[in-house]
Amino acid sequence: SGGTYVVNGSMSVAKGATLTIEPGATIMFDDSTLFYGNNRPNGINVAGTLKANGTSGSPIKFTTTNPTPSAGLWAGITFQDSSVNSTLDHCIVEYAGGQYYNNSTDFAQNAALDINSSSVSITNSTIRNNANNGIRINSGSPTISNSTISNSSTEGIRVYSGSATPVITDNVISGSTGFAITGLSIAAASNVLRNTYTGNTYDYARYDGAALTSNLKATTLN
Repeated sequence: SGGTYVVNGSMSVAKGATLTIEPGATIMFDDSTLFYGNNRPNGINVAGTLKANGTSGSPIKFTTTNPTPSAGLWAGITFQDSSVNSTLDHCIVEYAGGQYYNNSTDFAQNAALDINSSSVSITNSTIRNNANNGIRINSGSPTISNSTISNSSTEGIRVYSGSATPVITDNVISGSTGFAITGLSIAAASNVLRNTYTGNTYDYARYDGAALTSNLKATTLN
């Protein structure tokens, strides 16, 4: 149920398991474990199912324990390719996207939400003040709608695979130090609709070229 939970290190949701977080809960990650060279940065690794369904009056918050927070103080939430039926509704994800180091040359850059071939649904949520990408899509068909993605230190949404087919609709993406959206194949552009871009370094969605196999009306894109 709603309450505050402090996580020291990382937590995993195994394939076939479900983690349910009730409305009003706050999940805080201890940032003191991030830069100490282990292979499990402080965040949530979802191989199973994450059900984080808040409400407008009782959102679920994922944040840091740091009393003077800044971007990158915890890793973020990763959805693996085995994750099914995961949902984030009326959630706040903030101050994530931190790097972690094994040594001076071996490090990882996390996104606040990292999607690996999963079809997670992200609705009515706020992704704010995060290092690196707000949302990174490596593959899959996630749905991102009616959400706010603000103040990402690189792109608001970054797509790394031309085979990814996300549905990105009715969002506000602002304050990114980079593109609002980048890396998406032009062939999937019809799924990117009615978004608002403001205050980003580049206030538009940047598409990669691809062969079109169906009709596309450019005037509908945003």
